[in-house]
Amino acid sequence: MTTDVGIIGAGAIGITAAHYLTQAGLGVEVFDTHRVAAGVSERNSGQISENEISPLQGPGIVATGLRSMLSPDSSLYVHPGGALASLNFMVRFALHCNKRSFERGKTVLTEYARGTKKAMDAMADAGDIDPPREIDFLHVLSSTSKAAASRATTISRFNVEISDLIGRDEMHAIEPTLGESATDGFIVSGHSFIDPGAYCVRLAESVVQRGGRITAPFQIEKITRSNGVYIIDGPHGTSRVRHLVLAAGVGTPGLLRMITKRRRLPIYPGKGYSLRVQGGGEAKHLLKLEEAHVGVTPYGNSIHIAGTMEFDGHNPRYNQGRVDAIIRSARPFLNSSFDWTATRDQWVGSRPMTPDGLPIIGKVPGQDGLIIASGHNMLGMMLAPNTGVSVANLVVNGADQASEAFRLERY
Repeated sequence: MTTDVGIIGAGAIGITAAHYLTQAGLGVEVFDTHRVAAGVSERNSGQISENEISPLQGPGIVATGLRSMLSPDSSLYVHPGGALASLNFMVRFALHCNKRSFERGKTVLTEYARGTKKAMDAMADAGDIDPPREIDFLHVLSSTSKAAASRATTISRFNVEISDLIGRDEMHAIEPTLGESATDGFIVSGHSFIDPGAYCVRLAESVVQRGGRITAPFQIEKITRSNGVYIIDGPHGTSRVRHLVLAAGVGTPGLLRMITKRRRLPIYPGKGYSLRVQGGGEAKHLLKLEEAHVGVTPYGNSIHIAGTMEFDGHNPRYNQGRVDAIIRSARPFLNSSFDWTATRDQWVGSRPMTPDGLPIIGKVPGQDGLIIASGHNMLGMMLAPNTGVSVANLVVNGADQASEAFRLERY
């Protein structure tokens, strides 16, 4: 039997693409080495911020990266060995760390992300996922001058609804999780939060209900093409699909090399770390602890703390020092009731980074029926709904105008 579409990768991107393809009446099979949401999708912060979105690459990032090589505690850490091992990527990354590239990236990402919340609300109305929670974003700093400067920068960069500066007493009254170093801040409205793991699992269930298949765990050994059909071989069987979507994050370049050696994907692992801690109450806001360079999201009676970007080549090693650095930087801004001796779910995962901070979405030239949907950097949940729509358009209609800026040919 030949299936209409095969998707490799059961994270937010792959599962959302399967959602829209099965809605269009196509047969879909999703493959994953592990399970649904086994990778970075499960530990995504879940923040939905349509009007406050930009690439990592910006003015000053290169200098920050060079300084960070001397300080493993830095929020952006470039491991000397990792930088040398991926020199080509790092050079291309550096070339995009300028105002012009940043502004262009911000513009196309903001345009592409528009409608994310509406799309998720539609999924929730159909009973496919739990609804996203509308929640304000509280930017937290340690002085009035720092808060004022950050607020001015936010206003200059993004078209957002933003409050006046908030002093210590008011800020602590509206957000009980804050600690002594949190003295000033401001609120950016219009944000939402969704549990990324639950989103993927629920959406996968809806895909199966519409006749799709989730094949996981499935270790892909070989991908070939014959008579217009892609043949996916694994130790326990073979699947045949007319269209193949590669949505496996940092694993996507290796999958493409199985099919063709003529194209190389400039997707590079950027390791992120996170942990969860409880005991200090339930967060009422999304928190951006700006001086700590971490984000905080509420998870019931615990909080999820995520931060740092580590470029360390393709080395999967877990660096406890990075987690310790997150704790040291975040702890003064959070109240003393949090139990830091019992942090849980400490985690490291590789985000699929690209040189210009934009995803790669589109057909692979010279490979009929092959589509890439990967390289979403740190924006997988934010861009998942519209990426899913783009993939469905590429399969059904052969083209997708919305994702033109993300085509592979730009490289």
